[in-house]
Amino acid sequence: MTSSIWPGIKQHTQKVLEHSSWSVGNGDNILFWTDKWLDRVVATHWSIPQNVSSSLTMKVSACVSNGVWCLPGYLVDKDPALANQICQITLPTDNMPDMLCWDSAPDGILTSKIAFQTLNGVGQRSTWANILWNSHIPPSRSFITWRLLHNKLPTNENLRKSGCTIVSICCFCLQEFESSQHIFFECSVTSRLWEWLGKGTNQQLDCSNCL
Repeated sequence: MTSSIWPGIKQHTQKVLEHSSWSVGNGDNILFWTDKWLDRVVATHWSIPQNVSSSLTMKVSACVSNGVWCLPGYLVDKDPALANQICQITLPTDNMPDMLCWDSAPDGILTSKIAFQTLNGVGQRSTWANILWNSHIPPSRSFITWRLLHNKLPTNENLRKSGCTIVSICCFCLQEFESSQHIFFECSVTSRLWEWLGKGTNQQLDCSNCL
């Protein structure tokens, strides 16, 4: 079980890191070369191969001495612009821990709502929503239809899925097992109602399912 869950956790963790950046505190938790604590990852900026950068474990705290930046000479000589950018970061006066901040959040805090939207994406807009939730339709009818579309009606079929042991029969035709599909689309009594409604509105209704 653990082995099957771990790849998913690792994938989501990577996505969180891709959308986050470090705010420098004492520098003890930030990898200098491979973590995102500037506007670019230093190893990527320097085109260091991943098989090499993965072994670089120097922390940002190694470049700080007595609350002042103390960068290696080779970095200053090779990339003075990068060194200048680092020196522009104000270091805290006390031993404040580093903070991983969510890039798109104003306060940098990753809430459960933001995490859900990021990991699952924005849902596809339903074209039927505005028709269903309409001021001309009683809310009780809209709610029943919504539950039908999501297969959440308390039919015998769904009650059995919840662990209830019951004998089931359609309350209309008294012939078939009770399910949402049968009650609304396959029952002989319901079929006559759909037929009557189609003739009364002069419409060709597709009553095979709710999709």
